[in-house]
This record gives sequence, structure tokens and C-alpha cells, in this order.
Amino acid sequence: MGIRETLEKKKSLSMVAAVVVLVGSLIAIFVQARGSGPSIGGSIYVTEDDGKTFTPASPKQLIGLGKNGQPMAEAHVFMCGGKQVVGYMTRYTPDSVKLLMEVQADRDVAQKPGNAAKLAQIPFRGMEIKKPGQADWVSQGDTVRVARIRPYVCPDGTRPPEILP
Repeated sequence: MGIRETLEKKKSLSMVAAVVVLVGSLIAIFVQARGSGPSIGGSIYVTEDDGKTFTPASPKQLIGLGKNGQPMAEAHVFMCGGKQVVGYMTRYTPDSVKLLMEVQADRDVAQKPGNAAKLAQIPFRGMEIKKPGQADWVSQGDTVRVARIRPYVCPDGTRPPEILP
């Protein structure tokens, strides 16, 4: 008996298998998309001194200035050789910060944001990434250069998972 005949005879099994595949696909997409930029919920690490120091904070702090008046960046922290290190940093561009502040103001007055198309572009064109000590920030849209920065590799060649606060 072939697959087609088996699926015809056992429709409930077919539906269960389809649901399992769908849920598995959604989980895989979520896991892969997790490290693509500043987190949207929970707690993150932030830095304002090029990754020399980092502290836990709310993702909302990424659209403001830090204690020293410098723009905030998300510090992507990894454990290498028993030590926590900043592997790379991500931040919003000034235009994205302005847009996000407008959206926040719209939300405060219960108004729908009128710039949904621009908001959808933030993960690709409105964010930048760089390694600590690197001079220039790289646009997330520059996939070739971003691939050289992320994923983080420890000096011993291992690829550790990112540590969250």
C-alpha cells in the first residue's frame, strides 16, 4: 500500500502529522529569527561604551540615550573560556529611533501608526551591527558583511549560545 492510500484511509493521522509539521516549522522559524536584532521583549544587555561594559535593561532603552549621553546598543553576550564577553552589538539607526518614538507617541494617544511600511523595514534597513572595537557600524541589510560579524566564534573556535539576563 502506498502513502496516498494510507493517508486516504487514516485521515485523522494525516491531520495530526500536518499539525505537528506546522508547529515544528513555526518553532524553527522563531528560534532562527531570535538572534537577528535587538530583542522585543523581556530583558536584554545594553552597552554605551562599545561593549566594554554591559548591564541588563529593557529593550525600550534602545531608543534613548544612556547615562553618559551616548546612544544605547544591545550587547550580544556569550560565555567564552568561563568569561562573559560581548560578541557583537546591534542598534537602531537614528531614523529608526525617530520612527519608533513617533510610534510610541501614537500608542500613547491610542492612535494607529500611520507608517507601518517603514516599521516593517526596520529589521533590514533600520538596524546596524558591529563588533566591539570595530570602527564602523554595518547595516543589517548588508548580509555579506553581517555574516562576518554574526554568529560569534570564541577564540578557541567554539560557537557558544547567546546569554540572556
